[in-house]
Amino acid sequence: MVLEAMLLQPSHNGFQADQAGEYQRLISELPGVLNAMFVVAEDGGVQELHILATTRRSPKQVVRDIQSLMLARYGVPLDHRVISVAQIPDPENSAQGIAGRLVLEGTSLATDKSRAEAKVTLSYREENYQGSATAPSAPPGQLRAMAQATIDAVHLYLHRQDVFQLVEVRRTPLASQNAVLVCVSYLRGSDPVLLCGCAMEGEDPYRAAVKAVLSAVNRVAGAALKAE
Repeated sequence: MVLEAMLLQPSHNGFQADQAGEYQRLISELPGVLNAMFVVAEDGGVQELHILATTRRSPKQVVRDIQSLMLARYGVPLDHRVISVAQIPDPENSAQGIAGRLVLEGTSLATDKSRAEAKVTLSYREENYQGSATAPSAPPGQLRAMAQATIDAVHLYLHRQDVFQLVEVRRTPLASQNAVLVCVSYLRGSDPVLLCGCAMEGEDPYRAAVKAVLSAVNRVAGAALKAE
């Protein structure tokens, strides 16, 4: 549904109509934005900007992100009233369980000669949960730190620290590509249960590690939250 829409009189403010395609492409790379389309007025100014976004961020957040991008990158100020935001469920996070609640907002990895420190930020209903973890700085350690930081963020979301334990994380060839596999122990009473998750590596093995952990804990995290 369209959550925010008003039209103003068109104005240029540095907007270049012949660059509308580039503006739309960059706006579509913002978190939660699926597509963008400018409606250009007869005088070449912005009449409307239509945005299709997921529900991972509020309409106000989406609008602010767009305004910041256009001003910082191109020097083009956009009035929020020309921006119309329509939202649909996030196709990457529509499954039931924790993957339908927690959204990956960002990752960071800092390394020195001996140690890697990973940070993972997940969000739920505009509330952020940042987990962190350290491991040896070798590539396997970096991947493990990222997976452990994800579990730490999940524990912050659950308000518990005794639910999941990382057993193993590894990269492996799969169907002519690379994938990240994780094994997580679900500490359920006296009978821990091993859970497995997988995500295709793509261009970022560290984000894949986060997604693999969420894939592993998806089925049981909701039950863990209810059991709190």
